[in-house]
Amino acid sequence: MEWSFFTHTIPIPQPPLPQPPLPQPPAVVGSAAIAALRQQADAVNVADIRAQAEAARAAIPPPPHQQGVPIPQPPPPQPPVAVGSAAIAALRQQADAANQQLMNATTQRRQQENSRLPSLPAFPPPPAPALHRPAMPPPLPDQLPPFDSRFAPLPLHSSNY
Repeated sequence: MEWSFFTHTIPIPQPPLPQPPLPQPPAVVGSAAIAALRQQADAVNVADIRAQAEAARAAIPPPPHQQGVPIPQPPPPQPPVAVGSAAIAALRQQADAANQQLMNATTQRRQQENSRLPSLPAFPPPPAPALHRPAMPPPLPDQLPPFDSRFAPLPLHSSNY
């Protein structure tokens, strides 16, 4: 029989059927087994972390100087500041001048803001502090008002003695 490519069909292989997992022997549960499993898990975690770090490093673009862009350089180091009474006085003058300039700018800004606000009536001056009179001594007998019989004590009965 003569063989021809067109007369024979080649069967298409079927995908393998999923197989049930093979039964595993029961795991030994003990401190040694747990320690071994922890070591394995730690090793896997360390390997995974290292792989992630390498992938992250590979994703970082090269520095700009390799692409022809100049890298900004930090300013050159300044000579140490002379510390003496003259230097301190000069620094204080600079600080005072800067503070005065800031206060002037703040005053101008507040004046501009106040000119935009409607004027409010002026508050009355605060009341004068109250004068405290010194404590008066009790009146002398000749300074007492005249006796009023309506306020006389009731007579006591002899039966109460």
